Amino acid sequence: MDLSEAIKIRIINLCNEQNITLHQLSLQAGLTYSTLSSFINKNKSITISTLLHICEGLDIELRDFFDDEIF
Repeated sequence: MDLSEAIKIRIINLCNEQNITLHQLSLQAGLTYSTLSSFINKNKSITISTLLHICEGLDIELRDFFDDEIF
């Protein structure tokens, strides 16, 4: 599994843990749904800036995002 796939899985798992949808996450993170959806569903790349917004939307630190056995 590559890093991009691991990040996708981690985002989905965190959404499931927090019982929110990708759409809700996009709103909480201040991102458009299409940005998030393009990464999750269409294999588009993700920037560190977008990942930071996602972490803010999930109310976690970037280090907590990567503190998972998937990485």
